[in-house]
Amino acid sequence: MLHDYPQFVIDLRFWTCRLESNPNEISLCVHDRYRWLDADRLTEVDWLPGDEDFIDQIPKLGIASLFR
Repeated sequence: MLHDYPQFVIDLRFWTCRLESNPNEISLCVHDRYRWLDADRLTEVDWLPGDEDFIDQIPKLGIASLFR
């Protein structure tokens, strides 16, 4: 999914994943924190504009069930 920012264009890729271990054992490489959200709570987050494009698509694409 491409998103145009004023200074650049970013190609965002989103993945659906399933944990096979304890979620408290996640090791972050780029970000300094994370949190788990149910699909119906995703709109409670102050997302970056490029992320908002994807979050808005979740109900339209019918993929919220993948997050359960």
